[in-house]
Amino acid sequence: MEGALPGTKSDARGLYVGPLFETFIDRFRLNARVGMFAWKSDITVSTAGASSETKDDGFDPYVGLGVSYAMTERAFFGLSWTRFRVLDELDTDAWEVRLKYSF
Repeated sequence: MEGALPGTKSDARGLYVGPLFETFIDRFRLNARVGMFAWKSDITVSTAGASSETKDDGFDPYVGLGVSYAMTERAFFGLSWTRFRVLDELDTDAWEVRLKYSF
C-alpha cells in the first residue's frame, strides 16, 4: 500500500482474539467485544537513490461495539466499530458493514 507521504510504502498485518458478548432485543442483536491483537508492520521510505526500511510489531488491546438486525430467521444486517490501540499512543478505528446468512 502506498503511504501518505510520497516515496513511502507501508504494509501491516494482524490477528485479534477475544470474547464477544451478545444480547438480543426483539430482532436486534447488540454486541461488545474486548481483547488483544498481535500485529506486524513494514514501512519503506524511498528518496533519491536511497531507501530505508522500518519493521515493528506489538501486542495491544482493542474494544468494539456492534448492532445487527434479523431480516429473517437466518439473514442479518449489521454495523460494528472496533478501536485498536497501537503502541499506547495511536488509535485506529475500523468500521464494518455486514450481511450474514446462516445455513
